[in-house]
Amino acid sequence: MSKVFFGAIEVYSGAVDGILDLFTDPYVAYSCRDLGKARSAFTSIGDTGTQSSDTWVAQIRRSSDDDQKSFTAAQMAGGAMETWVGANDGFITRWYDQSSNANHLVQSAVLSQPKIVTNGVRNADGLFFDGADSFMDLTSDLPFSDGTMHVVSKLDPTSQRQTVFGGAGNVYIPVGQGGATRSGAYLKSSVLTHHLNGQSYTILDTRGGSFDAWTSTSEQLLTLTGVASDYPVQEIGRGAGQTSSWDTNGFIQEVIFYSDDQSANRVGIETNINDHYSIF
Repeated sequence: MSKVFFGAIEVYSGAVDGILDLFTDPYVAYSCRDLGKARSAFTSIGDTGTQSSDTWVAQIRRSSDDDQKSFTAAQMAGGAMETWVGANDGFITRWYDQSSNANHLVQSAVLSQPKIVTNGVRNADGLFFDGADSFMDLTSDLPFSDGTMHVVSKLDPTSQRQTVFGGAGNVYIPVGQGGATRSGAYLKSSVLTHHLNGQSYTILDTRGGSFDAWTSTSEQLLTLTGVASDYPVQEIGRGAGQTSSWDTNGFIQEVIFYSDDQSANRVGIETNINDHYSIF
């Protein structure tokens, strides 16, 4: 099967094993690339008009008429999504979970949908969260006791107060505030180890310490092990439900969570991710 590239980045290849092929089934897995060759087709949810079956990765709303349509990784990479959106903007209404758990990320509120196409051009760094209104809800809550996270992102270091994953119980993963010395890199949650771009990374247990780890002027891969939270994670793009001053500002390209310790597979998972995005 042929490969598809987005610029210099290989975003689709039917000939290359993905994370779902090589390792155990994740808790959840969100990406606009195919994470497994053997994914089963399923029926789209909420498309305008007729629903159809395929290995969807995301559903898009186009700004010209608010129609919604689901796309595969190959369609997104090959230009079909941009052609359908036209010279307008495209927003993610549903980021399909590629694990077997169907825990999709959803956002029906127009003003809160992250952007994937700007003026007819796909965002190369992934979904754009605007630091004010953009976030997505998990279909089902995610409790963590000894989990593993892999996150490909590019979060704006000039936006001084951010978090990425949150829940109504004031869960913040992380608590990011540039230069802040207040203790608590994570609120009502904890992380045992960090690896940044494949290398062990030690952070200060402060809001400034987590901010430095999570923000960057270039795309990065952050791996967290031993993730535990007092309350379930419910959202991506903001922390603690209604706390809008802690919204994600920047791009999220890929999110993969495991419910257990994947330290033994960390290098293999990071290698697979880096082979596609050439981060480090």
